[in-house]
Amino acid sequence: MKTISLTLTMTALLITGCSSTDSQTSSAITETRPVETQQPEPVKVSKPVQGPTSKIQFAFDSTEISSMEAEKLAEWIDYLNKVNAQEIALHGHADEVGSENYNFDLSKRRAKAVEAKLNELLNNPITINLHAYGETRPIVNSSSELMQRKNRRVEIELLSADPTKQSAEVTDSSSNR
Repeated sequence: MKTISLTLTMTALLITGCSSTDSQTSSAITETRPVETQQPEPVKVSKPVQGPTSKIQFAFDSTEISSMEAEKLAEWIDYLNKVNAQEIALHGHADEVGSENYNFDLSKRRAKAVEAKLNELLNNPITINLHAYGETRPIVNSSSELMQRKNRRVEIELLSADPTKQSAEVTDSSSNR
């Protein structure tokens, strides 16, 4: 008789132990936690987005932004302010006249000249990544002055923008497409 009651007692303890483990597990599974709401991250642009014109051209051996190119840059500044740009890239280029090292340095100085103008005129600070390519990425391969002019440029690329802070003008125009 003692063996049967001991067996029953042990069985009861095992069942009780198992059921308390199950209820603990069950309550852990059904436990709810408050969900934190987060502000949306800036949207990373998957393809380069072209603003008004993506190229700011330069005169031979120059880093000066001409009045015509300053107008193009002003259009870009308006665009970047409207889309609340968070990050852009500036890609500096040079023609093939001169040494490779000189042209690399020249393309970097051109990108820095555009960066300085952007920092001066943008409403909000943004991250600007500078890239200098020198003569390594020409638009045209030609030795004529007319064609070489196209290679002396800084290209602007929008990398990310904050969609929660875009102006109504930009969101309205994008819904018409």
